[in-house]
Amino acid sequence: GTMNPYFKETTPPPTTQESPQTGSLCTNCGAKLAADDKAIYIKLISRTATSFLCIDCLGKKLGCGREPIEERIRYYRESGNCTLFR
Repeated sequence: GTMNPYFKETTPPPTTQESPQTGSLCTNCGAKLAADDKAIYIKLISRTATSFLCIDCLGKKLGCGREPIEERIRYYRESGNCTLFR
């Protein structure tokens, strides 16, 4: 699969074999989700979400595209206040 250039994965996921865990794929397009995808979805949509959208689909759902969402992710990460972005 192609890695999203915006997200550098620091640690490999704990499971090596491809097991579709709950919420590890975008429910809309099936793209593999990075931690940031989930974090911003939780932040913007639902704290109790168990399924998630990738940034592209979230952007479409919110009608704003992916750029504003990526801005938000950067903002939360740089602010250091949000436990979802560490």
